[in-house]
Amino acid sequence: MIEHTNFHGIETVRFEAGGYRALLLSGFGANLIELEYLPLGMQLLRTPASREELQATPMCYGIPVLFFPNRIEDGRMRTPHRAYTFPINDEQSHSFIHGFLAQRPWQLVDATQQGEDVSIRVRTRIEPGDWAYACLGHLSEYTLTYTLGAQGLSQRVTVRNLSDIPMPMGLGYHTALRVPFHEQANPADYRLFAGVERQWELTQRVMPTGKLLPLSPSAQRLMGEGFPVHEEVIGDGYLMRDLAMPGGPRRGAVLRDNGSAVELVYEVDDAFTQWIIWNDTAHSGFICPEPQTWITNAPNLDMPEAGFALLEPGAEFSAGCRMSLRAVRD
Repeated sequence: MIEHTNFHGIETVRFEAGGYRALLLSGFGANLIELEYLPLGMQLLRTPASREELQATPMCYGIPVLFFPNRIEDGRMRTPHRAYTFPINDEQSHSFIHGFLAQRPWQLVDATQQGEDVSIRVRTRIEPGDWAYACLGHLSEYTLTYTLGAQGLSQRVTVRNLSDIPMPMGLGYHTALRVPFHEQANPADYRLFAGVERQWELTQRVMPTGKLLPLSPSAQRLMGEGFPVHEEVIGDGYLMRDLAMPGGPRRGAVLRDNGSAVELVYEVDDAFTQWIIWNDTAHSGFICPEPQTWITNAPNLDMPEAGFALLEPGAEFSAGCRMSLRAVRD
């Protein structure tokens, strides 16, 4: 099922396949703000009730697309090819935060059904005349493809550098998973598992110092018994590592509802090297496992672990993520 509709005036596509139903805001950041598993009536993503709620805190709903991810200190960075200055949009940390893509309109390219799977493809460009182009200075194209089927949701992003000099290549998602998945569930039953190894030491401005630390006792739970997302605040950055999953270790995270004996499995490609994990107050109704190709302020950190990369002229970057619900396996 594919339905072209709107969310409080925002251009939207609703699609359904394989027992899942999703809502994609093509007119607002290509944000997938709803993912429901229909057989159990479970909402897997935090969904806003209104346009005003979404616009007030857009990073706290669905799967916002971040290019660049997180903060750039003082809105400044430099590569061997040029210097960049971005607007300060987070006064508290005096930084440019979350990039150019998360609130801009994207264009629907196509909506197709192949067998039992449904795919939606959207695209946007940063080009002359765009405020983002005035800051970034690179003609560039961004394509997102979402596919629903019996295996859940798959998401693939493609970034093309159409300019004549190398372009900074940092991408992430501010994925907001709902806690709990349904009203009858107990948030205290929810545990997050994630593949992490070392964590970044942070300044008062929430910027990495460049020092990597051993995992804190709380963070060790991510690789052990699970982090209690409703009981304790978390807001840190980590180097990724594989997490044990059925079929073999892979990069990803798992949000488990012990009361209902189900878990959301979130797999990411090896292009993602960092996790930011954040749950606001721990009682805000969500947990954000945010996969990123580079860590916060990576362009200003002179160390390979930060993940800074350049995309050559004419080159293409592509990476995927997958999300599904399954029964807990002993």
